[in-house]
Amino acid sequence: MLVDSARLHFVAWKRIADELDIPFDADDNEALKGVDRMGSLEHILRLGGRTLDLPAKEHLAARKNGFYLDALTTMSDATCCPVLRHCWRRRANAGCC
Repeated sequence: MLVDSARLHFVAWKRIADELDIPFDADDNEALKGVDRMGSLEHILRLGGRTLDLPAKEHLAARKNGFYLDALTTMSDATCCPVLRHCWRRRANAGCC
């Protein structure tokens, strides 16, 4: 299934930022698009004027990934891109898949 998981990443990063008492909103999240996990964490830490040692950063990055993976389990056909859902239905009705 093809989906837009950007919202799930944002929610996971927001949880981490909230744990660190760092303000983080959807506008802040825009800067994370295309940035790897550690780079994203570094950006959030800079927003809060915080520094952490590598083991602490690795722990937080792994927690974020866990939050994201947990959120993936909530996805269903309803979260699939509507245009793709329509195309797949048309293909199925035409006997193409």
